[in-house]
Amino acid sequence: QTLTGDADYPDDWGRRANPVPFLESITFQLNSSMSAGDSTIAVTVDGRSSNALPLRINERGSIYFLDANARGAEDGSFEAPWSDPRDFISAMAPGDVVYLREGTFDERYNGGKDVIWFRDTNTSGTARDPIGVVAYPGETVIIDGVTDGDRSNFNGGIRTTNEHMTIAKLTIRALSRAVNVPGDFNRIVANDVVGNLVHIAGAGNVHSGANGTVILGNAVHGARSDNRLDHAIYIDGCQERVPSEVAYNHSYDNFVNRGPMMSENHQLTRCDDDVHQLATQWHHNLVDCSYRGAEGFTAADARSRSFQIFDMSWDEEPGETEPEPALVYNNITYRCGRGGHGNFSHGNGHAHFFNNLAWENLGSCLHMSEGTNSAPRITTRFFNNVCHQADESSDAYVTENPIEARKLFEHNVFVGGRNGGIPASASGTITEDPQITVDIDAYTPVVIAESSPLIGAGTNDVSDVVTNDFFGRPRTDGYDIGAVQSSD
Repeated sequence: QTLTGDADYPDDWGRRANPVPFLESITFQLNSSMSAGDSTIAVTVDGRSSNALPLRINERGSIYFLDANARGAEDGSFEAPWSDPRDFISAMAPGDVVYLREGTFDERYNGGKDVIWFRDTNTSGTARDPIGVVAYPGETVIIDGVTDGDRSNFNGGIRTTNEHMTIAKLTIRALSRAVNVPGDFNRIVANDVVGNLVHIAGAGNVHSGANGTVILGNAVHGARSDNRLDHAIYIDGCQERVPSEVAYNHSYDNFVNRGPMMSENHQLTRCDDDVHQLATQWHHNLVDCSYRGAEGFTAADARSRSFQIFDMSWDEEPGETEPEPALVYNNITYRCGRGGHGNFSHGNGHAHFFNNLAWENLGSCLHMSEGTNSAPRITTRFFNNVCHQADESSDAYVTENPIEARKLFEHNVFVGGRNGGIPASASGTITEDPQITVDIDAYTPVVIAESSPLIGAGTNDVSDVVTNDFFGRPRTDGYDIGAVQSSD
């Protein structure tokens, strides 16, 4: 179908006013001539077409509307929207979408400690027909668990204990977990999220311990707990059936002591003995740790790590299957790290760090803690990464693990600090100026010069994981080192 009229696009074309500054979005609406069923969608601009994505127009489900300011007779229609989310929760069925209109939802509408709790006793969506909870295009919908919140009884934003829900384009505020995802196969997309204003228990602003959680394109910010057990995005529990994906998110303006901002921690017994955590993918995220706790905080060193892969629930018993590696790739981090607590931190289990850019690290670039017999590290692969130290006296790499065979380093850049601790077996190491420009607030935060030594200097051993760069450009002309590919 050709969409050309103003009515086809509720938002501006190529809209940049999104929660995540390096993403553009196109919001379009289907017209009545489109047939139901499975198809694909692509965008063609000036004769150039994008890659095609799967698109399904449901043959089941209804569209409803919620408006916190609605009054009078309500039936969930556009003309008479519901004012209470419980009306939708009672009516919802697979394939349904509810659009929330401009306004604020600030009560506990379905019990528990959250503004909105989709319980496991409520209807779930299905893989083919998920249920959508979405802000109406161009309108700001606030899920407010702060104004009337309290630490004990009302401290959350949205909680999804049921399955196959999509929570999208909302502004969510909470004292603790702004988005909590205990249910399987839920999608958290393009929300503006503030949580962990106070420390209640170790938590993520966005927090999941379930199978198949997808966390895409969210701005996660505003934490003020000053507690290392809090995080911007936190994956725990055991995803032994379908792994999670955390991508295209922007973490900034968070004050959580040494953090880390993005944390994966399954701590041994969270998986049963006969199952293991599958490979979570952490990719295309921008993590800005530069906030230092102005606003009256007295912590002298509020530096935070960016990514932590801590525990992969494996105790190395004879015959036991090893877990898959966590995958951390195509991410940009800025002014993260804290002394020996590195920008990237790896405890036990598998972790592969590919094609990341770590700029102005305030501690080591990578820290590997010591594995034990009850919590062994299997292998760390550190390929095609740029490590730029803000402090010339800091080591790029710190390890407490003497087992060299479990540390594989290839084609990395280490500049700005000391290069102590890098394994002797490391190959393709570059220590000269990478010739890149970093402006963390720009729409294009990283630009690589034409004469950069990073160009074509990476290994393609990452090709089964890394197929494009931070901006989605294909890596077809050889692999550059870092998150950004020099090709158009």
